Amino acid sequence: VYTEMLAEEIAKLKGEQQAASKPQVALDLDLDARLSPSYIQDDDRRIAYYGRFAETDSLAQVGRIAREMREEYGPFPAEVKAFVDLVKLRLLAGERGVVSIKEHMTDIEIAFGDEGVDYDARKVKELPFNVEPTRYPPGFSLKKRGMAATDYPGAISSLLYACR
Repeated sequence: VYTEMLAEEIAKLKGEQQAASKPQVALDLDLDARLSPSYIQDDDRRIAYYGRFAETDSLAQVGRIAREMREEYGPFPAEVKAFVDLVKLRLLAGERGVVSIKEHMTDIEIAFGDEGVDYDARKVKELPFNVEPTRYPPGFSLKKRGMAATDYPGAISSLLYACR
């Protein structure tokens, strides 16, 4: 939410017209995902990176910003990698029509909009984790058993790549 608000304010200060707002994906995963002060000590630089990530609208842009950070500050600690993974996940989920991704006790619920979800059933079956389609909300239930929390963004992304 902070990065979205920051992006809106930056756009206002630049005098940019607000584009038709694309639907936002609600992410509710229990991950430590942030640009930590121990990784980027300068507060202004860290806030600038948050703003740049908030303004991205493509996976390629996220990759460029992440590469720039790695070159300047070194390998990502776990919380920074999780943050970058979640930025990528939010973009991919938005492209696929996902409205929310919520972690529950035993599974992760991936809900699509009213139009539902179109997916390749064979690709979904071949995924190395247990996924079940759900009727309400239209989407999937990804079972957490045997997965570490740090694996969630990658697993969800793999599932979304099987969707059209």
